[in-house]
Amino acid sequence: MSKTRRNHSAQFKAKVAIEALAGEKTIHEIAAKHQIHPTQVTQWRRQLIDQAAEVFGKGGSQMGLSYPLLRASPSSSTVGGRILNHG
Repeated sequence: MSKTRRNHSAQFKAKVAIEALAGEKTIHEIAAKHQIHPTQVTQWRRQLIDQAAEVFGKGGSQMGLSYPLLRASPSSSTVGGRILNHG
């Protein structure tokens, strides 16, 4: 009985990482909500923090994170929603 490995899209990873950065829920709550391991949430959050400066540098548009991801729900309580509502 082997489990098949799940491959998550870049958008899904970014969504989970942004949710973790928001700090409104614990890592364990986010992991349970998305049915992934808490370690994975922490890794994606760390990747987002480590690579955030590249978004504003040369070739930032090649990262796979796009403006529509943050723009998806401006009225929501996500970090992206707060950025768009205040800036």
